[in-house]
Amino acid sequence: MKGVTYFTETGEIDGVVSVNVPADLAMQARPERGIGVLAIDEPLEGVFKNYYVFGGSLVEKAHFTLDTIPLPATATIEGEQHPITELPVTFEFDTPGTYTISVDAGPAYYVEEFQIDYPA
Repeated sequence: MKGVTYFTETGEIDGVVSVNVPADLAMQARPERGIGVLAIDEPLEGVFKNYYVFGGSLVEKAHFTLDTIPLPATATIEGEQHPITELPVTFEFDTPGTYTISVDAGPAYYVEEFQIDYPA
């Protein structure tokens, strides 16, 4: 039997477990630490990257655009994190160029990367 452990507050998948006895799966949960467990029949490939737990089920993460960023989110630009708390979001830079912006809106969404051309 296979399952995933996840953070009960966010649904973010924390680990994959495999046990021989179904009762052993429940023993993987740690409610005092906010860790739940969910038995799954789906293949485990990509489970961390593509899914989160919501309402007792695996749910595929959603995509978004720069115009539809779920709030709150965090943008990472050149290694620095910047909170995003309102839309529309605008980015300003000290020098012209092309910048890669990585946006993390939490476990229900894919981390998206965007290329921004900042003119001179």
